[in-house]
Amino acid sequence: KSLNKDQKLELARMQEDGKEMENDLNGRMRSLVLSKEIPCLARLFIPIVILGNIALFLSGHLSLGGTVTLSGSFAGESFNVDGFFEFSIAKSTIEMWEAGAKALVM
Repeated sequence: KSLNKDQKLELARMQEDGKEMENDLNGRMRSLVLSKEIPCLARLFIPIVILGNIALFLSGHLSLGGTVTLSGSFAGESFNVDGFFEFSIAKSTIEMWEAGAKALVM
């Protein structure tokens, strides 16, 4: 169903009022980093914490998550296969994408 002419005018007026209010707030307010009400230590420390969190997230997802080492004996001879299977979250995600499990990757 479509809006009639009066409804369209009312919607346009409401959108214009919202834009005016947003511009008024933007003119009177400062960002948290520049705000004098926020302690200086918090203004500097919070971005550092956020960047550290991003670094830890990337490190955890891109680094090696685990390794399977195969060891046993056959005909009286012992053997070890180091690094039989290695996995990480990033590698597993790529393998799932290539296998067609796109719904699981998302």
